[in-house]
Amino acid sequence: MTEGQISKEEISTSDDESRKESPDAMISGENLNEENLNEEEDLDFYDFLEVVSDKIDNIKNQIEKRREQPRQRLLRTIAELEEQKRILKSQLQHRIHIWSENFKKPNFIRTRDKISFSIGVANACFSPLVAGRWPHILPLVYTFQALFLITLRFFIYKRKSWHYFVYDLCYFVNLLTILYLWIFPSSTILFTVCYTLSHGPLSFAIVLWRNSLVFHSLDKVTSLFIHMYPPLTLFTLRWLLPVELQRENYPAITKIGPSLHTASAVFYTVVFYLIWQLLYYAFIVYGRREKVARGLRATSYTWLLADKDGFVARLIEKFGFGSPDDGINLYKVVFYFFLQFGYMLISILPVCFWYYRNMYINGIFLCSIFAVSVYNGASFYIDVFSRRYLKSLELLHDCDENEVNDGATRHSITCCPLRKASQTSANCSFNSIHRYPPLTLFTLRWLLPVELQRENYPAITKIGPSLHTASAVFYTVVFYLIWQLLYYAFIVYGRREKVARGLRATSYTWLLADKDGFVARLIEKFGFGSPDDGINLYKVVFYFFLQFGYMLISILPVCFWYYRNMYINGIFLCSIFAVSVYNGASFYIDVFSRRYLKSLELLHDCDENEVNDGATRHSITCCPLRKASQTSANCSVNADASSDKKSS
Repeated sequence: MTEGQISKEEISTSDDESRKESPDAMISGENLNEENLNEEEDLDFYDFLEVVSDKIDNIKNQIEKRREQPRQRLLRTIAELEEQKRILKSQLQHRIHIWSENFKKPNFIRTRDKISFSIGVANACFSPLVAGRWPHILPLVYTFQALFLITLRFFIYKRKSWHYFVYDLCYFVNLLTILYLWIFPSSTILFTVCYTLSHGPLSFAIVLWRNSLVFHSLDKVTSLFIHMYPPLTLFTLRWLLPVELQRENYPAITKIGPSLHTASAVFYTVVFYLIWQLLYYAFIVYGRREKVARGLRATSYTWLLADKDGFVARLIEKFGFGSPDDGINLYKVVFYFFLQFGYMLISILPVCFWYYRNMYINGIFLCSIFAVSVYNGASFYIDVFSRRYLKSLELLHDCDENEVNDGATRHSITCCPLRKASQTSANCSFNSIHRYPPLTLFTLRWLLPVELQRENYPAITKIGPSLHTASAVFYTVVFYLIWQLLYYAFIVYGRREKVARGLRATSYTWLLADKDGFVARLIEKFGFGSPDDGINLYKVVFYFFLQFGYMLISILPVCFWYYRNMYINGIFLCSIFAVSVYNGASFYIDVFSRRYLKSLELLHDCDENEVNDGATRHSITCCPLRKASQTSANCSVNADASSDKKSS
């Protein structure tokens, strides 16, 4: 063995021996190492926990910050929205206040009533046309108008606390009629009930409530519509609608046959009436008794029972149930309901016996009912105008006496301003009379059957579908010039002395003397003199040329459009008629302007007095004018004439 190997072995042997000799030392060293490691491990774990907790806290803080930021943004947004809402609300209230103030202005009220007048007249003319020409369209027209007018009335009455009137029988019948027309057209029971109630209590209410056709009043037109249109619609379906359309769209009519079974008709009508009566008692008489008793709500039965001059109140007092001053009690209400039931029962009997069996009797009845409403409307207008008429007659009488005393000619239109104004209306009446020829010729051209055209008016069929423009203009000008020459020869020249002295009035002298008229201003603009300069030959010739040009321009649309297209022709005539209706509305409304202003002032004063005195604003007893206007809010159609007398 070499020395190196021996030394290595010795060293290793010595190491082994040393290990074996000192085991305790080895154990102690190992323990020290383990303790150091444990200490390091414990230290690292706590540090880790601390770091983790710090991280968690940071994360929580960040989450809170992130959560708080949208919350703050949301709060800021809400605050901004609230501010914008407040600003918009104030602006809206300001605009509403301005609108409400504008709505109270006389000009707006007059314009509104003129439009109502025009629509009322148009509806009165349009409805019979639809019933006769297109009977299958009338249910649609009725439904559209009923939904619009009744809904509008509900909101208007709601604002005045009169909306309990909408629960009366007339509105119930309208609801049943709409249900029959669009949901249950094959129900014979529902058709029978609608026919009897609409031709019975609904129609007779026009007479009993003194319903009036006053075109400028939307409330009165609505009331008349509610009572008149359901029987008119059912009459049209019963008598004017072709049998094929009845079988197809309204089979209940053909199932019933030519007459109603009286017993079943009365039975089903009474059943439906009692259903309405029980609902009315449960929801209005009993359910709202506190509001009605305190005067917060107005109803038809409370108004009738409190009306001292009314038939119902006087009859109840005669039977010993107390006077209107004693208030309303259960006996009065029950007696009123029995009285109303008897009225309904009596009014439906003629429907079963006569109206449904004979078209002419049915038609005469409806025409009579409508004539009563027209007469009531005429009474309203004439009674309001009576003082003005008397004053006009007195002024005319004074003018005539002054003319005779002064040696003036009685027929002069310049010495009496009132007669000059009446001359204007006479001229307008003359023009309105001449609106009939175009309507008549329109009917012959478009509505008359071809067979009758060939037989009675062959010229229409010879001309064909259109006019030859050149020949039409030529012959029209020839006939116009013939009239113009005759007029000049016999009037302008032949009666020039009487016209010059004011003994006779003519259209051209009136137009040339009218300072505010278009013709006089145009003549003055062209340098032929003012109206104060009198009438000379140049003015007359210029006027005739102006009239000729107007004629020539006005006949061109006839050749190009009116004769060739029925719809354009019809629209033109309707537009002309609408203008005349609006002019008539302007006449009526402008006459009423002072009365409107006075009524508005009285209502405003009543409202202020009620608020100042602490009275209930909706009470109909605290303001006589409102009490009178309450008359127009009754079960449907207002006691128009009586309420108008009270308000007058």
